[in-house]
Amino acid sequence: MTFKNFVKHENDNALEASYRVSYRIAQQGEAHIIAESLIKLCVKAVVTSMIGEEHAKLIVVPLSDTTISRRFKDTFNFCENGLIRRLKASEHGFTIQFDETTDIARLSILLVIVSHIHGMAAQEDILICKSLPFRTRAEEIFNFVNSFFKNNDV
Repeated sequence: MTFKNFVKHENDNALEASYRVSYRIAQQGEAHIIAESLIKLCVKAVVTSMIGEEHAKLIVVPLSDTTISRRFKDTFNFCENGLIRRLKASEHGFTIQFDETTDIARLSILLVIVSHIHGMAAQEDILICKSLPFRTRAEEIFNFVNSFFKNNDV
């Protein structure tokens, strides 16, 4: 294996590890900063104890809070684009259900759930979950959701 291939392979592994850590952080609902301030330090401590200091220096997984935040967005966009592709390709159409609520800070939150057939099974997915920067009249909610569908050609 050449050095160039080694670096590419190691970078691919580091990128995959970064996405895996980001996914686990999102699943647990933890703050982005935990990756760099706790997880990376713990991984280095374990590697140092189990394998040795020289291997711990090789840990180059990008785990800064901005990187983790970017990974969250990448994963969200990947999932959203996949759902939109499935809705566009659906032979049976889909239905949507709206729920608008106000949280404890008096911010309006819109939740749009889409029901559709995927494969041979009925499936429900969250299509939109956004805080609304405006009053929550029916017309404004309709316009917001309508623009989402237009922007995504659904």
